[in-house]
Amino acid sequence: MSSSAPDYAVAQPHTDADELFVRIRRQSVEDDSVNTALFRWTYRDAADGAATALMLESRGHRKPEAIGWIGLQPRTLFADGRALRAALLLNLVVTPEHRTVRPALMLQRHAHRIARANFDVSLGYPNQAALGGFLRSGYHHLGPIRRYAAVLRHAPMLERRGLPPPVSTLAGGAADVVLAAVRRRRWLRWTSRFALEWPAEVDARFDRLWLRTLEADAGVLGRRDAALLRWRYLENPSERYSVAALVRNPSGELCGYAAVTRDGSRVHLSDLCALDDHSLGVLVDALLEVFYREKASVVDVCFLGRATVRELLLARGFRAREVVRHAIVDASPTAGLDPSLLADSGRWHLTAGDGDL
Repeated sequence: MSSSAPDYAVAQPHTDADELFVRIRRQSVEDDSVNTALFRWTYRDAADGAATALMLESRGHRKPEAIGWIGLQPRTLFADGRALRAALLLNLVVTPEHRTVRPALMLQRHAHRIARANFDVSLGYPNQAALGGFLRSGYHHLGPIRRYAAVLRHAPMLERRGLPPPVSTLAGGAADVVLAAVRRRRWLRWTSRFALEWPAEVDARFDRLWLRTLEADAGVLGRRDAALLRWRYLENPSERYSVAALVRNPSGELCGYAAVTRDGSRVHLSDLCALDDHSLGVLVDALLEVFYREKASVVDVCFLGRATVRELLLARGFRAREVVRHAIVDASPTAGLDPSLLADSGRWHLTAGDGDL
């Protein structure tokens, strides 16, 4: 006897959305750290307003069962200084037994229709497996988001490449000393004019930095004021972040910041933002010097955007590594936006902090 194909429908969860979110994600990505606190932070307490949750139900001969999920989280995006209401696509999952093209595509297309009807712009960070469905749903591929990594201690890397520990320690240590001296000289040039601080709170200086950055930036940039940073990093229930602040001496005025997570000897820069490229370069110089002294082995950042930022990273020892996600974007026909602005990845500034990475 042949069985009929499952009947699927997209709906908004009405009750127990937090428990549904946890169950579907745990079944789909096998991540036991997902909990209701993460749901509340993502969907109810988001800085730009409550997010919309969509679930996919399998409706066959049995009782309807929730087997898929996608979210649309409001964000504020600025394009050439104009504020846009944006929807960030996140948490696309389908449980393994229903992981075929049709269920995921239904979620992607439904989310696209809602985004076009209610927002100026929608964007997302799908992985390679989900990218094709989003493109079929009407999204433009903005570009690949790469990880850029700066190795501060080479011995572990050389061991992974097969060198015996004594040889890797000797060769790696020699390289580390030379490169550390170069980085230290670069940072020492600026220590009379700048300092790196680690504030426990994001204060009014971050709002002033954001306004100055917005005035100077002619591209596409997500909101980065104090309230957004506080929610995204300091109130995040799933990851612990610290914020590094580059301040100008002697005024103490903020020139840039980085949002930082640590995993053993690996340091990840979830976000980098500064008033201009010069300040960004000084900020990176300061961070590399600090992390080397703290015995970090590698510092990395995920980025898609202006070529000057990529060149700045490469000049400081970062190297392009793997593609971690892809950036997609679509504008509502009623938004009145210049399509070439959103389609040009070289005018954006996207880091892991901008989305669901």
